[in-house]
Amino acid sequence: MSLITMSQELTGRVPNLDIDLAVTMIREAWKSVRKMRGWSFQLGAGGFAAPSQYALGTVSVNYGGTTVTGDATASAGWATLSQFGSVITQRQFRIGGGTIYDIIAADFITDPTAVVLTLDRPFIDYQATTTGLPYLIYQPYYTTPEKEFVRWLAIRDMTNVRWLNVNADYDTRRATDMADPQRQIYTPPLVVLPFQTDVRGQGTANASATLGYFRYELYPQPSSQIVYQTWYEWEGPSLDADLDELPVPITEALIKWKALTDAYGNAEANKDPQNPRGSGADYRFLVGEYSAKYQEELVSCRVNDRERVSMFSAQMSRVGSPAPFSTWNPATGVLSVSNLAQTS
Repeated sequence: MSLITMSQELTGRVPNLDIDLAVTMIREAWKSVRKMRGWSFQLGAGGFAAPSQYALGTVSVNYGGTTVTGDATASAGWATLSQFGSVITQRQFRIGGGTIYDIIAADFITDPTAVVLTLDRPFIDYQATTTGLPYLIYQPYYTTPEKEFVRWLAIRDMTNVRWLNVNADYDTRRATDMADPQRQIYTPPLVVLPFQTDVRGQGTANASATLGYFRYELYPQPSSQIVYQTWYEWEGPSLDADLDELPVPITEALIKWKALTDAYGNAEANKDPQNPRGSGADYRFLVGEYSAKYQEELVSCRVNDRERVSMFSAQMSRVGSPAPFSTWNPATGVLSVSNLAQTS
């Protein structure tokens, strides 16, 4: 049953309820169910490949400018650099141990032998020589697979056969920043650090396709191609369009009973206080009735969803040992792992 159909049914049950408010109530009921977490439709699996670093040829830059021009060798390589899941405009650029810039555009048309890359901000790493400079293009930053992302459950390095620490917080990031502020360590990553919301090219023609998504950093910096499998939790689909429907195992009854509970509660709260005592409908009984129906249907949906959640959890053990809880100490470079699969 679609959003608009559930909303129309709501208006038929609740006196004086207009369709716009009914739509809002259905969406709020759906949001309250999503907030409970742990549903199978909120669990996702995917993967990506960290590309190899690229440094062939040289570049020309201007202090304070936002473009980088490659020589013939660099330009030829950049033309074939993109791969599935990691196009050149998702990668980063730097010179030496300087600032890491996002590449937000690439012009391969004007002059294929002198390709121009556009950076996300002015180049501030002063260089006495502006041409013939060595450089590095690679990708330490990655956006989440969903905009309404909640958390990583596990990330498996399939190339080096190990789990990454996905439990790092901003304290871990600060410690890493102190230990390696210029990001000079290039080895297979061990930890996934929270970074920032994607604002690349915001307000310009080169705006990122994932504006508003959160970004994470792989640390240490990846130097060679590594394939990762990922498991994560997100909010789940929203009901935006009129014809949007609920995912399995959520029933329309669950959402309708919750919305009716709220709608009758709203109707009771907004009764005219000038009405004579005892006159008019008493919606409190209906609030109690639909609240009980909602709780009963919620239990049923949870039971029906249990097997799907269990099957998803089993996927994380099919690529090796159960996903571990890992800790990374950036000051010592030591990765310690305790197998606490039961809490993963």
